[in-house]
Amino acid sequence: MFRNLLQFWKGKDFLRQVLEEFKNMLEDSHIMFKAVCESLIENKKQPGLEDKIYEIDKKINELQRDIRRRIIEHLSVQPSVDVSTCLVLMSVVKDAERLGDYAKNLLEVNKLLKKEIDKGVYSDFFSNTDEEISELFRQTK
Repeated sequence: MFRNLLQFWKGKDFLRQVLEEFKNMLEDSHIMFKAVCESLIENKKQPGLEDKIYEIDKKINELQRDIRRRIIEHLSVQPSVDVSTCLVLMSVVKDAERLGDYAKNLLEVNKLLKKEIDKGVYSDFFSNTDEEISELFRQTK
């Protein structure tokens, strides 16, 4: 059993698992972003949107904490691993978590609006911004 535990913490298996979970964080953040943009920009009413966004955000936060904790454990069990790679992983995982927070912040902005956004007034500033950001999500994954 101890041998199996050590094997889990070694190299490619550990990295593959962390990267897969990181990808899941990005996908969840993208789902949040798209749903909030539909509500904020397209004025599409979505029942249960707030609960959905907060639930996904909580999942992303838990994944972020879990991944960072496991990276620290991995470094302590395998001190010969590339520390700089682990630090980069910790940083990008935190960035993915922040993307979820930003989507949640957009939802909160939407709740504070007294009326729907007039797309005509702001079209010069924000036309296709949501699509450009979605493309960045796709490229990052």
